[in-house]
Amino acid sequence: MSTEDLPSSPTQEQKAIMDEVTAVLSDATFVDEMRESMAGMWTQDFDLSAFIAAAQRATEQALDALNAGHAPDSDAGHRVATAWIKDAAKAMGRKPDGAFREWLLNQFIAYDARAMHHRHAAQQPTELSGAQANEWQWIVSAMKYQR
Repeated sequence: MSTEDLPSSPTQEQKAIMDEVTAVLSDATFVDEMRESMAGMWTQDFDLSAFIAAAQRATEQALDALNAGHAPDSDAGHRVATAWIKDAAKAMGRKPDGAFREWLLNQFIAYDARAMHHRHAAQQPTELSGAQANEWQWIVSAMKYQR
């Protein structure tokens, strides 16, 4: 992901986002929680390219299931969640067992609205569209039924 230059005359929205990011980065508890979360993911066995490919496959499969009218608790939901858990575990050099499934699910659940807002604000607009956010909500719901 490339970084963009800050505009010389930022809009009010851009100023508000910069103020929020500054506040978040000043929140020691939030920073500690993010460090802890990332430490569980960014190990020496983590293959970023494989993880991105797995996430793209999961998104595509979820979109297909959504377009076909399948609910997260359907057989299609089970297949998508199972494939995502397996592929994510492989990309992270971990075993796709119940402990990993719970850890992965908790990574999604742990983010509060503030964290997701700032994550999205930092991304380029094409990286996570509203539809993809819906697909990930569907995947997370399908993962919950894996318990």
